[in-house]
Amino acid sequence: LKMRKGDVAEDIFASSEDGSRFAVSIATWRGGVEWLDIGGHIAARRIAVYDSATGRQVAAIPVSPKTLPDIAMSPDGHILAILQGHELMIARIP
Repeated sequence: LKMRKGDVAEDIFASSEDGSRFAVSIATWRGGVEWLDIGGHIAARRIAVYDSATGRQVAAIPVSPKTLPDIAMSPDGHILAILQGHELMIARIP
């Protein structure tokens, strides 16, 4: 997958039962200078949903950059549950 500068796919992943869609958490990092060993910070985080056959992104759901999310996808790939801390978000994906 091609991502924008500063975007890093995290180890948080879910897929539909047949594998036709998958969701991944993507953190956007800002600041930092690698050659000075100065770290950056996570400025944003989103859950991106992709179509496996085309590689096209079908949805992007912004979430809090402060907490790692847990995600689960419905068997048909059209509903995504996102848990962050004590908050649960349900997203319908076209």
